[in-house]
Amino acid sequence: MPTRMAYVVAFCGLIILALGGCSLLGKLAPRFDAQEQLEESPLTVCFDASRSSPAGLIADFHWDFGDGSEARGMTTSHTYARHGRYKVTLTITSNRGDTADLSQEILVKGRPPRGSFLAVVSSDGHTLTAHFACMFFSCYVDCSFHLDFGDGQATELRTFDGGATHVYDGLGPYTVEFTITDLYGRTDSVTKVVSGLPLASDVRVVTEETPTNLTVSQGEVFVVRVLGNATTGYLWERHEGGNPSILRPVGDHYTAHPDCDGRAGCGGYFEFRYEAVGVGHSQVNLVHWRPWMRQPIEKYSWNVEVISATDSSGDE
Repeated sequence: MPTRMAYVVAFCGLIILALGGCSLLGKLAPRFDAQEQLEESPLTVCFDASRSSPAGLIADFHWDFGDGSEARGMTTSHTYARHGRYKVTLTITSNRGDTADLSQEILVKGRPPRGSFLAVVSSDGHTLTAHFACMFFSCYVDCSFHLDFGDGQATELRTFDGGATHVYDGLGPYTVEFTITDLYGRTDSVTKVVSGLPLASDVRVVTEETPTNLTVSQGEVFVVRVLGNATTGYLWERHEGGNPSILRPVGDHYTAHPDCDGRAGCGGYFEFRYEAVGVGHSQVNLVHWRPWMRQPIEKYSWNVEVISATDSSGDE
């Protein structure tokens, strides 16, 4: 039979269990994950404390986001006013009133940098002058802007420069690259081609009304022109899908309407030049957007068959 001492020990154990309760079932351990919603909502961070323990015994989750804002709930989200480092504190409270907290520093970066540019060109038949108007998004401070002119020369731009003018010794074509680097080392680059080479008087001009299936001869240069207004920030640009070994881009230019005479808000047209360098099939895909948009507001596409010059002459 149990001794008197055994009963005493058992009784004390029950008291300890009653008083210690939750602590015997596991120490409060706050844990949380933070995920910035870079595309959907810049500077918004989603917080998840579901990994905190012991599960089922936590009565309250309190968040201090480090910028003067607070919230409650196992999961929540918060939008910061600007990028930077913030000390976030999660405090959990058990159903017995015990508390524990965890602080973590998070880095809110905002959207990665995005940029583009357009080129307005002129030529005297010997040299090419190109004015590059650059645009960017989510890079208002602490960013660097590099413009490589494609002839061995380059320049660094300041945020408020907006672009640069460059005079080439030849007529090109030249491949120009614009690169943005933000405070966190994230980069975005875009390349376009400028040329001062004259177009043939009978050059084929493709517009939005041209049938979507084209046949051109190897060696032929043709032009795609679409109306637009660069002063709105919306550009027509090449999009993926083309094969440069068949259709090589040899010009990306913007021309304001001749009646504009420098007036702000006046439209013009975007011109894309292609040289048929190989035999086969390729595509010309253009999108109309602001470069930082996830989806274009308009698209044009043409399927292009390049045939050999011999085949072309034989058909005549």
